[in-house]
Amino acid sequence: MLLRQTPAVSHCENRAAEAEQFAELAPDSGTKRRYRLLARAWRRLARNAEFTERLDAMLSDPGLYPAGRAFEKAQEYAERAEIAATAEERAECAKMRVHWLEIANSWQFLDRK
Repeated sequence: MLLRQTPAVSHCENRAAEAEQFAELAPDSGTKRRYRLLARAWRRLARNAEFTERLDAMLSDPGLYPAGRAFEKAQEYAERAEIAATAEERAECAKMRVHWLEIANSWQFLDRK
């Protein structure tokens, strides 16, 4: 996990919170639903930005995320998928799990050289 939230991740999380607030104030159920979908999209973007930043950190400092840590992250996303509220969230978690498994496998390959 990153030690502190980056501006990109913070921005996405803030926009998600704003969309949730607008959903609460919305005059009808259709508008509420659209704002909630927008909030979910902002949160997904935040997770993707966080993943990209972690990957960037790993590539710039190989000692930062060894294979064992990557396997832990893959397991974390597998567990998230099990408790996800929607099929869309399960699919996103499954995608992130595959990313982390690929990273872990790359690390194992590099460790063998």
